[in-house]
Amino acid sequence: MENKKRGKPTAAGVLTVAVLGFLTAVMMLNIRAFFAPAKALAKGESDFPQFVQEVQAAYTGAAREKTAFVNLNGLFSRALGQRLCNGVIRLDNGMLTFPSYQKDMGPTADNLIEFNEFLADRDIPLLYVQAPCKVDAQDELMPDGMDYPANGNADELLRRLEEGGVPTCDLRPALSATPEAVTENFFATDHHWTCAAALKAFPIIVEHLARLVPEQTVDMTYTDPDQWEAHTYRDWFLGSQGKRVGAFFGGVDDITYYTPKFETEMSCAVPMIHYGFYHGDFSDAILKMEHIERRDLFKLSPYCVYIGGDYPVVQHRNAAAPNKLKVVMIKDSFTLPMQAYFSTMFQEVHVLDPRYMTSCNVSEYITMCQPDLVMVMISADMVGSGAGYTDFGCAATAAWESALGEPQVVAEEDVIELPASENQYNFAVVADELEYGKRYTLRFDGAERLEGGPASVGTLLYNASTSSAIDYGVIDLEYGEEHGYSWSFFTPKEGGDRLQLLIYSGMPGETAGVHLRYSGITLTEEG
Repeated sequence: MENKKRGKPTAAGVLTVAVLGFLTAVMMLNIRAFFAPAKALAKGESDFPQFVQEVQAAYTGAAREKTAFVNLNGLFSRALGQRLCNGVIRLDNGMLTFPSYQKDMGPTADNLIEFNEFLADRDIPLLYVQAPCKVDAQDELMPDGMDYPANGNADELLRRLEEGGVPTCDLRPALSATPEAVTENFFATDHHWTCAAALKAFPIIVEHLARLVPEQTVDMTYTDPDQWEAHTYRDWFLGSQGKRVGAFFGGVDDITYYTPKFETEMSCAVPMIHYGFYHGDFSDAILKMEHIERRDLFKLSPYCVYIGGDYPVVQHRNAAAPNKLKVVMIKDSFTLPMQAYFSTMFQEVHVLDPRYMTSCNVSEYITMCQPDLVMVMISADMVGSGAGYTDFGCAATAAWESALGEPQVVAEEDVIELPASENQYNFAVVADELEYGKRYTLRFDGAERLEGGPASVGTLLYNASTSSAIDYGVIDLEYGEEHGYSWSFFTPKEGGDRLQLLIYSGMPGETAGVHLRYSGITLTEEG
């Protein structure tokens, strides 16, 4: 009998055998995940569908080799030449991107045009900045048969804004027009631009803003890249796309962040969701090194080294800034490195992420903040997605403002003294019952730090009926010595609980040992 000659195993066949072996090994390593659900089923404490759900949850959520599954899946897809894996596209340059979809630009454009008119009525210029796109203008990087409408969406939005009289700045020609520019200015495994790309865009944006305030001389010195020092971590970053497909489908990124070579002294406050106050030089106030000091590809995002992530409101204050302007930036996550750079340039930079704002809307914040300039920057993939960018509440806020009478003083104290104690939440009640649907402003003339010397104090809109926080404020005492101490806030539109205004002897959770004396305290109701 003639023996048939066997062919050589293919690479795909070898990889398939390796994958099956790996899966078997992982199942054996995590076999204990099966025991507890099986025991509950045997005792009649659960039914079979619940047993299946518990086993599945144990294997997908607690398996010791979960990330290895992701890596192996990406490697398998890469070896087979697949261009789409777990909802991630591999571009012709080897970089990764999420799919893009055609969107209706009408709601976003209408909102921004209305917002521009709202600001114009208050003599506040607006600039819309189109962040770059991870696919070039001609879609040359896309695999055959795949479209990428993000650039077309952005083109349509810009066209509508320009017709509506909104000043615009398109960063795509400088940063993502060609495949080479995309490769240079984006992370391979993340949807964000690099910190270096944001630094390139820094002078472009500031120049556009400067044109909107011709009566001001805007100092551009700090926008020079030579004023910034690079810090690079090699093979350190697996981005949002890379985390879905592992380290072998698109590789691992280097990440470089920048710090000023010039001297800085500033603060960064994160109110509303939680108390956060950071002050000192740029590194102390801006950098969150816990996101980058340790290499953990699947759990950390080094892109968050600036600011720490996305928050409803971030307030940067810099008395030594070369430009004595107050700027509001309305953002998505592309703004993180840009707001860090802006914090060195302008006296105040207020950063709003409308996706997460709950205590007030964008237009309401504008009425409290009274900025000199407003900038909106949205990534090409985010435009038209809604998510807070289609309604800034302008009409309702304008109607509310038009009905305002004279501000009324509702609480007034010559002195509020909070002696040092061991209490980490040492506070005084400024007002015991506030009305719903009102805007209030707390002001005080001074804060004498008799012991403990806090750099900032916290304020709290508090629901005394439910013992819950509604809104937080952070007041920078050092900045306030020259520019005044105040916090404005809105109470909820309706409700029947008792609302109080509290003021602390420092930051809540950090008041022990602080002796503080407030003087000239006034609370006014507006509307």
